[in-house]
Amino acid sequence: MIHKIINAFPLINIISEERLAKIINEALKIKLFVPSSDFILSEVSKIYTKPQTIDYSDGSDFCNWLDWRSAVNKWSRNHYLPVWKQTNGAVRSISQACELCADVWMNKIFNVSLQDNGAWDEGESGLMMNAFGSMLKTKAMQDIPQEIKDKVKSGIIQYYQDFTHRYGLSCDYDPCTNLYHILRNAGISRSDIKHICPWKTSIRIVAEDNSVLVHTYQNDEYI
Repeated sequence: MIHKIINAFPLINIISEERLAKIINEALKIKLFVPSSDFILSEVSKIYTKPQTIDYSDGSDFCNWLDWRSAVNKWSRNHYLPVWKQTNGAVRSISQACELCADVWMNKIFNVSLQDNGAWDEGESGLMMNAFGSMLKTKAMQDIPQEIKDKVKSGIIQYYQDFTHRYGLSCDYDPCTNLYHILRNAGISRSDIKHICPWKTSIRIVAEDNSVLVHTYQNDEYI
């Protein structure tokens, strides 16, 4: 099986079969698909390195490198993914993934005071914006009863059960429409909704393995 997907690897002549097999076998030890796939791309990119000159003209070394990276990602979906699934399988069931999404949202909405849009180090205005947003979030979190929180969690779980891999929930500075209605239907006031949702956050279930991607301004975390 490994030999078959090695032969399908884009520009196989840039790397020995032995080296690529070693990279793939190391990647298969990673229990989440996207980090596993990213590991392969990272390792082979040390061999076929990014050209120093950024040139988007047709046939340039840079465009050829971009096309190769795109081909590696396609190879990962079409050839590597079936092998990875056979080795590792889903990390959890759909119902468990929905519950995890809800748990992460509940923590970020009702327990974490910090608001962060990445502007902490952008001078006084950025610092004040995040500090003021964090203060308003802390105040909005304080008086929400457990009964309402339970309704929010049920609503989030139901949303992810309905849409599974198709859509997630998100918040830029204001929540997406679906998250807004979940919070509003649970009994949270419009003013508190505006302040309580974590900035620059989105959460979705990854189709390949039912892992959960938690995206914030700071980083992407697969759990």
